Amino acid sequence: MEDLIELEQKEIELDTLVHRLFHFKAALNEILSRYQVEKSDEIEKLIESGEIDEHPAYEDFLEAAGYEAGVLRLRKKLTLALQKL
Repeated sequence: MEDLIELEQKEIELDTLVHRLFHFKAALNEILSRYQVEKSDEIEKLIESGEIDEHPAYEDFLEAAGYEAGVLRLRKKLTLALQKL
């Protein structure tokens, strides 16, 4: 019985990680598509070159950078959780 409970807990953990990963990726892609770029640092370069206005692009850059970091963190957690199965 304990094995079943432990397995269910792992399933919930994996579901949560996958859900959050998809949410972060969707939010990141929405921001990046606004500027037609692949990575957040490209938004910063557009700002620095004067190709786009700093506001609200800088806030978008910060938000996108946060999502990128979150995606990496969630991928690591997901990998570790899968290895424990």
